[in-house]
Amino acid sequence: MSLLEVHDLAFIPDDQTIVEHIEFSVDQGQHTSINGPSGSGKSTILKLIAGLIEPSQGTVQFKDQDQTSYEYTDYRQQVSYVHQSPQLFGETIRDNLSFPSIIRDDNFDEEQAQAFMERVGLDYLNLDKDINSLSGGERQRIALIRHFFYPPKILLLDEITSGLDHSTREGLWRYLFDFVKKNDITMLWISHNEDEQNLFKQQIYLSEHGTIEDIKHNTEEVTTHA
Repeated sequence: MSLLEVHDLAFIPDDQTIVEHIEFSVDQGQHTSINGPSGSGKSTILKLIAGLIEPSQGTVQFKDQDQTSYEYTDYRQQVSYVHQSPQLFGETIRDNLSFPSIIRDDNFDEEQAQAFMERVGLDYLNLDKDINSLSGGERQRIALIRHFFYPPKILLLDEITSGLDHSTREGLWRYLFDFVKKNDITMLWISHNEDEQNLFKQQIYLSEHGTIEDIKHNTEEVTTHA
């Protein structure tokens, strides 16, 4: 049974077609990459799945129900989106990492936060670090960690390693694949890096016109050495 089904999805604001006739499904625990040239609508598809923008036509079904049938907050907690250039808030790393606990009226686990930071290569930072002093790659990883405390059913990742060097990116991949496997998380990922694209069992390729050009399935054992 598919966890996520996208049917004839289109986004055509002001008569300008961004994506159209998008149709695919993703099984529980499956990892899918969305590939294509700049401007092909990759990020738009993730935003449509996340419920951040409304489709001009078509539907997104999650657990056999239309995404619009869910309460918005509940849906966003189950289908989480991480942007390439995330917006951090407050003043410190603590402000950002404690937020998922605050909105759930739960206690913030500082030790767990420090452990997550260590696993993504941020062990040299402390929770009271000013977010305005963080680099782009550090901001990306802080935004990603926010989704680790209460793992979603689907994790949508939009170019989140673009600000990282090869060694840091490889370490993040090893941990991320281990984390999503342990928590049975379904992952959809956008990347321009071919090595990263090849890590995924399902690979969706978009044309420059915002339509699906091909869907490939990798039958070989996937490794995490990007």
